[in-house]
Amino acid sequence: MIVAFALLLTLVRVGWISSIIMIVAYFARSHLKSKVQLLILAVFLALAYVFVLPALPGASEVSSRISTFESLEEDHSFNERLLFAKYIISDVVSHPIGRGIGSSGLGVKLTQSADTLKVFDNGYLNLFYLFGLPLGLGVILMLIYIFFLLFKISNTDKMYAPISFAAISATLFLLLGSNVLSGLTGYILMLVISFAFSHTSIKRRDM
Repeated sequence: MIVAFALLLTLVRVGWISSIIMIVAYFARSHLKSKVQLLILAVFLALAYVFVLPALPGASEVSSRISTFESLEEDHSFNERLLFAKYIISDVVSHPIGRGIGSSGLGVKLTQSADTLKVFDNGYLNLFYLFGLPLGLGVILMLIYIFFLLFKISNTDKMYAPISFAAISATLFLLLGSNVLSGLTGYILMLVISFAFSHTSIKRRDM
């Protein structure tokens, strides 16, 4: 409940949607007991949203932010992301081998180059911008492979694989907003994804 309301107060729509994707993915691959627990939690969240959220400070801003989903074509943030994507695509086409590590994000502080971008609004394009088309595509294909592999593993392993599958599902969506593969965020996501490949998980599947 605390996490859900913290996400609302951030006003970051990508965070809201990725949380929903993660919950739905986990629900789809988990065992029956976990599904029942998630349904009960969903009921409590719905009641809290209806009765508790309106009483919180800044509730009107949250409500107006949610309403922007109904008209994304008129949303300033959404349109800015589209313009940014068009600019980066043209840059990637012009530099197919990439601009290298340090050309975006915190690494910009070290390079002090004009061909750098500190803030990147699309993680997929950031991979191409950094590593070029061949290597960037390789990283994306690897993530997609892990997605399908965990989907298969979660058929038999209901202990770790469902949460790992949920994490890779959220990662693939979060990359639409920023490069979540780097830094502490990337470490946490990769750690959760790796749960399904732990010794305990593999031993359980073999049994």
